[in-house]
Amino acid sequence: MASLGLGASGRKGFIEFMRYWTEDFEGWSNQVERLIDAGNDRVVGVFRQSATGKESGVPVEVRLGTIYELEGGRIVRMRIYLDPTEALEAAWLQE
Repeated sequence: MASLGLGASGRKGFIEFMRYWTEDFEGWSNQVERLIDAGNDRVVGVFRQSATGKESGVPVEVRLGTIYELEGGRIVRMRIYLDPTEALEAAWLQE
């Protein structure tokens, strides 16, 4: 799994990450394909993101997997995988 190395956490960290992730694109969208209860207060999400490069005009699409860790019904940590299968495998291995 690749890390972006962004330093902030919490709401501020999430906003920083999303700004970094989307800044070179326009028409960005995120579609939920699946949400899976992985047990132990974890949810795996499979998403399809699409956008168009601001400078190139080239459309791009990517499928991602994310493991959300919850405490008290709130997301406290998320790990993003560029391959949804890796997220699913990682969730089951953590039990």
